[in-house]
Amino acid sequence: MMSVSQVEHCLKHILEERADVLAHDLRHTFAKSLLDPAAYGLDRPPMPLPAIQQLLGHADIATTTIYTRVTAEDLAPMMGTSESL
Repeated sequence: MMSVSQVEHCLKHILEERADVLAHDLRHTFAKSLLDPAAYGLDRPPMPLPAIQQLLGHADIATTTIYTRVTAEDLAPMMGTSESL
């Protein structure tokens, strides 16, 4: 497991190198990886949406569903294509 300082270092490096990646994008990716870990190569069960809601600090679960929304880019690999739908 990575320490907090190691994660901070990695995130700082990513954000410095990739101007197109915003910290908020990382929050969305985190939420999606909790809901569908297999899509990110993680070997663990999906986390229930109410648990993700608590981790993200959302008062309304509807806000959490925005963070975990599936996009066309998410579906493309599942459909066997690299093109956007």
